[in-house]
Amino acid sequence: MLFLPFESFYISSPLKSGEIEQRLGAEVERPKGFTFLLIFRQQSLDRYFSGYVDARGFEIKPAFVGRDSFIPEISGTIETQLTGSLLKVKMRLSSLVFAFMFLWLGIAGIAGLWMVFTGFTKKPFTSDTLAPLWMFLFGYLLMMGCFNYHSWSAKNKLCEILDGEIARIHP
Repeated sequence: MLFLPFESFYISSPLKSGEIEQRLGAEVERPKGFTFLLIFRQQSLDRYFSGYVDARGFEIKPAFVGRDSFIPEISGTIETQLTGSLLKVKMRLSSLVFAFMFLWLGIAGIAGLWMVFTGFTKKPFTSDTLAPLWMFLFGYLLMMGCFNYHSWSAKNKLCEILDGEIARIHP
């Protein structure tokens, strides 16, 4: 979607579903649980994604060294067609990050609108009145910018792995 950190699209690939499962499996590692040792140890990324792949679909996210909360969670299903396969892919923020951003943007937006409306009744309209709106704008642009960058990168990598392309006409 244009204004929310969510994306849904189709990838058409000439590969059969078994080949897709095999290729994705080669680029996806099982997620590693969190330990405090990972904070102090240099991590090496053997594969581009972490998550799970099976014959019906996949649930993955880009493997990332660092602390970026806006990495998309990618889920998809694999459908067999005459000319290959069609993957229905959905990308979204993690539920916890989405809830936090919803709370932050909601509070900043309501406070900003309240300060603007009450600021018009005051004689001197100061720049402090717009601070919550700037917080809202910063949070929204940060969320959308980071999410769109990572989703664009993951989308290109999926197309590269699967020898596919984004389907222009949705079935």
